[in-house]
Amino acid sequence: MGLVVHCHVHETAQEVEDSLKQYGQRPLARLQRLGLVNSQLLAIHMTQLTPAEIELCAANGVSIGHCPESNLKLASGFCPIEALRRAGANIALGTDGCASNNDLD
Repeated sequence: MGLVVHCHVHETAQEVEDSLKQYGQRPLARLQRLGLVNSQLLAIHMTQLTPAEIELCAANGVSIGHCPESNLKLASGFCPIEALRRAGANIALGTDGCASNNDLD
């Protein structure tokens, strides 16, 4: 249908650990297996990336939604923005929701 898929991905170390236990693979790998790692994916947070995952995102045109205020409040980690930028990924700035950053600005 050509729709953009908006998905919180690699938001926390716990999410990655849970995915490894449940599916035997990291969340981004599972999304790739499902055919969702492409230019229609808007991946939010992405604080737990490996260098190979950064390259995968850039090579497939994935857009990254960086939510620094939310990540800081929740202590979920830091998105490797500079590495993603150098790799050629598209990066956007986001707020997440007011429950995880106390505002929407």
